[in-house]
Formats: sequence, C-alpha cells, structure tokens
Amino acid sequence: MNPNMSDEATVCLKEKDIQKLRESEGGVEFEVDEYQNADEEEEEAFPPEDILNNVYIPDEEDEDDDDELSPFQKLAKKMEDISGDGGVKKRVLHPGGGSIVPEGAIVRVHYNAFLEYADEPYDSTRLRNAPERYKLGQNQLLPGLEICIRTMKKGELAQLLVSPDYAYGKLGVEPRIPGNSTVMFKLELMNFVEHAGIEDYDMMTKEERDKIEFSDILKFVEVERQLGLQVYKERAFHKAFGHYKKAAIMLESRHVKDEEEEKVHRGKLFTLYSNMAVCASKQNKFNLVMTYCNKGRDIEPNNVKLLFLQGKAHRRSSHFEVARDMLKRAQRMNPNNTEINKELQELDKDIKKFSLVEKDMYQKMFSKPTGQSAEEKEKENLKAKKKLEKNLNVTDDFQKMVEEKLLEFIKDNLQDDMPFPALNLSVGEIACIMEKCENLGLDCKQIGSGQHYRLKITKMKIEETAK
Repeated sequence: MNPNMSDEATVCLKEKDIQKLRESEGGVEFEVDEYQNADEEEEEAFPPEDILNNVYIPDEEDEDDDDELSPFQKLAKKMEDISGDGGVKKRVLHPGGGSIVPEGAIVRVHYNAFLEYADEPYDSTRLRNAPERYKLGQNQLLPGLEICIRTMKKGELAQLLVSPDYAYGKLGVEPRIPGNSTVMFKLELMNFVEHAGIEDYDMMTKEERDKIEFSDILKFVEVERQLGLQVYKERAFHKAFGHYKKAAIMLESRHVKDEEEEKVHRGKLFTLYSNMAVCASKQNKFNLVMTYCNKGRDIEPNNVKLLFLQGKAHRRSSHFEVARDMLKRAQRMNPNNTEINKELQELDKDIKKFSLVEKDMYQKMFSKPTGQSAEEKEKENLKAKKKLEKNLNVTDDFQKMVEEKLLEFIKDNLQDDMPFPALNLSVGEIACIMEKCENLGLDCKQIGSGQHYRLKITKMKIEETAK
C-alpha cells in the first residue's frame, strides 16, 4: 500500500475481492458434511465485545513510569523492533502455533486499528464482523502490517505500533487519519495457506500442464480444496462448488503412473466429488447431487453418506421409491444414524402429504362416450360435475400445510427454489398452491408431464438499482 495514499475508502486495508483461502485439516474424506454444523464459529483470541477498549491501558508496572511519556511511548518500551529501524514494533499477546507465514501466502486476519488517545478504533474488522483476506507481496496491506504478519503463526494475537513511514506517511488520510500518525493495531492471524502459484497453473497450456509432476498437481489441488472449504464455511456454497470442481478437473485430466499415485488420485477425487455433492445439495441442485454422488460411488459404491445424500435428493425431487431404496440401504449399514432415520421419517410424511387426493379422472370426466341416451348423458354429466366440485374443494389442513411450507421456504435464505410434487394433487389443490404463491410474492410454474409433473416455486428476484 502506498503510504501517501489519499483514498478514504482504503483507510486501513484495501477492500478487494481477492481469493478466499483458509488453512484446514487435510486428508479428511467427505469434509463438508450435511451431518455437521457448517456455522460453527472459529475460536477467537479476543472477543468482539473488546473492540472498543481504550488505545492503551497501562499495566500495573507502568504506574511508576515517566508520566511525560505518551501512551504509545510507554507501549513501545515493551515491544520488539521487527523492522530493524524502529518503524514497526510488536508484542505477542497470545502465541500461535505451527509454522511462520511463508512469502506469497494468502492470509485471513482480524484487526482493530487505533490512533493515539482515541477512545475507539478508526477501523475494525471486528465491528464489521468480517475478517479480511490478503495475498502477501501484492501491496494489499500497509507495509507495517505485512512486516508483522510475516513474523506470525496461525492463531497468534499481536499488538504492534506502526510509524508513519510504514503506515499512512506525511499526508495521512484526512479527515480520519492526520498526517505523520503512528497507529496501533491489535492483529490476529486467523489462518493462512501457501499459495502454490495457482495463477501460473491457470495460464499454462495443456501440454505444459501434462509435464507437471503429480506431486505438484496435488499442491494446486490442495489450494483449490482449501479455497472451497473456506468459502463453504462462509456458506458461499456456489463458490465452494466451483473450487472443488476446478480441483477435480485437474485430477480427472491427469494420468497416473503407478498404483500408489492411483490410490492417492482416487482418494482425492472421492473427497472432491463428495464435497461437490454436499454443496449442490445446499443449493437444491438435485441433479448435480445425483451426478456427483454417482461419481463418488463409482469409487466407493457403498458409502453411507453418499447414499444418504442421494436419497435425500431423490426425496426432494419427488422420486419417492428411489429415495426409499437408497435411504433404506444407508440405514442398513448405519441403523443408529439419527439423520438417516429422520430423513426416512420426512419421506413418509411427504408421501402422505402429497397423496391426499388420489385421482385418475381427467380423461373419463371430459370424454364424450357414444351410444348414450339423453338421460344417461345428463346423469353422466351430473356425476362428472359433482366429482369436479369435490376435486376443486381443498381442506383447511391442506391449505395450512401449504402455507407453512411456503413461509418456511421464504425464511430460508439459502434456498431460492423449491420443487413441489403435484402428480397426486387435485385441480383445486394445485390452484390453492398457485394462489398462495401469488399472494406471498412467489413464482409458481408447472413443469413436466405424467409421472414427472411438478410445480416449481421460486423467489422473485428484485433487481437492485445501479449505484
């Protein structure tokens, strides 16, 4: 970052949409999982409620210090010079673990940034409740921050003082940051990952990629896998799917030379296919779920989790018999799994709910049989009319069930469309669903025919005006 910058929008760290990475546990098959809670918070070294602390709270031993010293000067006495010229000083508040951040890594950080004598931070990822990600060596950070990060380990919390030459220079960033300001950061390194030159791979020709050693391909795959795992935990499932797919394509196009490479190759692909199936499930893209469950089961045919996922996708696509078969197979292999048993219960409920009215009447109702007398025809028409009237009636329980389902769908921010089985519904029930969708601002379309006939309900997207 240019220390003489004047753009107020980049007060502390530039707001760029860069690649999202995080260090993760390696080698775990089926690592993104419908069984687990993807929203679990990472343990943080200091809680968000501490972000409005004063710039400097003296320790007890500071009471006898020279009162003529400023808070930052007192703080500097307890810090280590890490720049070599006194421009960047650091104190470790909470040690991290593992290796030190390598050059070119992509890091994920939380920070509070203070001016001297200020009562609250002038910039804070804690206030925004959103850690930042940066690639080192790309001028995306203040020089002082980058120097500090390159001395840190994962999970480390540090306090640092950054002089104007390593921060905002002589001009500062008026009006928020005066010129020649020394600033203090409370900086936490959440995690990092070695970048492995992924952009170089993207720019290679097919011939160049084919010449890369298998061990180096695995490094590129690992970068994309970690990218996917990070954004998955942030619930950006479509982005996670893209990263896993990119990694899978790298492996699918790769020929292995021996059994050892083949074993690693198949294991990595299984993990990626499984993760892609989970991401597709989170987006209600059930055809993709089935596709990647099948790919994963080509490697491990009896994998319980893939059978569960595939059965769930078939249930939500109204393929009830196929869903029951897969879920029962999964249950036989893991009879005490609560999620599988719960899914079978949901399947039974769906079959009952969407089989409220069994009808097979349309052709008979509107056919014009020959050889009937006027009286017989009148009786037939009267019978058809009564049957139609009965078919148009909708019970209060059905209306309540539909409204509850639609309201649940509206509240679910992760679900943009919802298939609604309609094969066994009456004309009145279909009309009821469509009317309630219209009243709630949902779009309802009739799709398919015969046994594949269903309703597709989607949320209407409001186009944002350009800013």
